[in-house]
Amino acid sequence: MQHAFPPTLICYDGSSSSRHAITVLSETLATDKVVVLHCWERPLVALADSYSEPGTPVSHSVNGVEARETARATAVAAEGVELARSHGLNATMSVQRAEGEEWRVILTTADAMDAGLIVVGTRGRTALQDGLLGTSVSSDVLRHSLRPVLVVPALAGLDSPPSADGTVALAPATH
Repeated sequence: MQHAFPPTLICYDGSSSSRHAITVLSETLATDKVVVLHCWERPLVALADSYSEPGTPVSHSVNGVEARETARATAVAAEGVELARSHGLNATMSVQRAEGEEWRVILTTADAMDAGLIVVGTRGRTALQDGLLGTSVSSDVLRHSLRPVLVVPALAGLDSPPSADGTVALAPATH
């Protein structure tokens, strides 16, 4: 009798790190279903419009930027699904606009789909960069999640020291 694994949530932003995370998942873990999640934030151009006079209608150009960003976010997620499928994973996509912290969107999505695992890549930032730029999304997901999280290091950062919060990412097995 085969055991059906709970779905796995893969966080995908189109970076080499997130592409690598899909590869690592496909090579190391058995999973029946994968949801590729891409979170995106409202473009800064649209935020600039919020400094206009109260009651000023949002310009069509700002709405156009929003529409283009929505289309781009969907394309990024579709790219992640295509990559996951090329690695033999049964993948679907989810595109969510973050109205705040991306890690909250990731955890809310994981809860909604009852994910058995959250997979997230790193950007290969150092502890100093995290201190200057704020914690990374992967660190925040790891810190706040009540679900298992697999943090896949960036290819260039496989030999990186632990992050500022002391977490160490697992390196994939070499063949």
